[in-house]
Amino acid sequence: MARHHGRVQGGEGMKKKLLIGIGVCILLIVAGGLFLYAQLNAKLDKINYSSVSQENIKLNEGIVNDSNLTPYTNIALFGVDSRDSNSKRANSDTIIVMSIDNNRQMVNIVSVYRDTLLNVGNEEYLKCNSAYLLGGSEQAVSMLNENLDLNIKEYITVDFSALAEIVDAIDGVTIALTDEEVTLINKFCEETAQITGKSYVPISPEVGGTYKLNGIQAVCYARIRYTDGNDFKRTERQRKLIELINEKAKKSSPKVLLKIMDNVFPLIETNFSKDDLLSLGFSILSYSIEESLGFPFDFRGEEIDTVGSCVIPDTLASNVKKLHKLLFRSDDFKVSEEVEENSYNIELITGNGY
Repeated sequence: MARHHGRVQGGEGMKKKLLIGIGVCILLIVAGGLFLYAQLNAKLDKINYSSVSQENIKLNEGIVNDSNLTPYTNIALFGVDSRDSNSKRANSDTIIVMSIDNNRQMVNIVSVYRDTLLNVGNEEYLKCNSAYLLGGSEQAVSMLNENLDLNIKEYITVDFSALAEIVDAIDGVTIALTDEEVTLINKFCEETAQITGKSYVPISPEVGGTYKLNGIQAVCYARIRYTDGNDFKRTERQRKLIELINEKAKKSSPKVLLKIMDNVFPLIETNFSKDDLLSLGFSILSYSIEESLGFPFDFRGEEIDTVGSCVIPDTLASNVKKLHKLLFRSDDFKVSEEVEENSYNIELITGNGY
């Protein structure tokens, strides 16, 4: 009996030790999570938080209460040329709408072509990238809402340097390049290195192939627009680069992610609050990119007096309707009166009428 009793007591002891071990593991996991949370919370202080009020960003009256937009978080991403030290005085040469489907946990990316003729504010019809130059992020976000029937209130602005820092932190991205792309990357490298303060190595020999690009080379790749496809192909390259960075970053260690935060966060401007950024970051950590699109879908090229060579939506209203069907699965979406008016005015300016 004593021997039997001893075995039972030993079994209970093992259970207690096992439970204590599990408890310690859980505490370590929680402590690790709290440590990472605290680290992220502290590093978010490095971001430049703007004073742009979400209440001052314009929405079209017709879509303010549009229930089709409720499950989605729509964000404006702007890329500015860091050769201008004041981002509020620069054209936004990259304009991206990031639409997050919170129900399906998917992200869609839409590049708005920088030369698209739109109402940039105050009934001025110019290339859409000039909205940022004329009125900073507030006017640029309002321009997207008023021409595309969107409900964007938050934006994030970055420059060349931020992209280079991210790519270097994740140890480069691997991309298949044409002969022409390799030549142009090498051509832009010296100037981009001066802008970012980073060193570079030209791709040699200058022949097409699959290459692992560092930060400088990736920035040069994203800037290429002098090939077949011009800006349309350039925005496609930018979206491809975002996808590659997203996939590699999701597999990166916490140490690498913290390094990205240290180097990149000071180069970001946003009107998100810190708490909202924390919430957004944790919620979309595992989301995948579903679609990568360019807007407008249907267009024509045209030279406009005093404006220059433009991308003309054909028509704006029909393109916006298609956008909402693709992003928000809204088959019966009816564009707002404001978009109809903008669409009509663009056709008048280009001499086509309705």
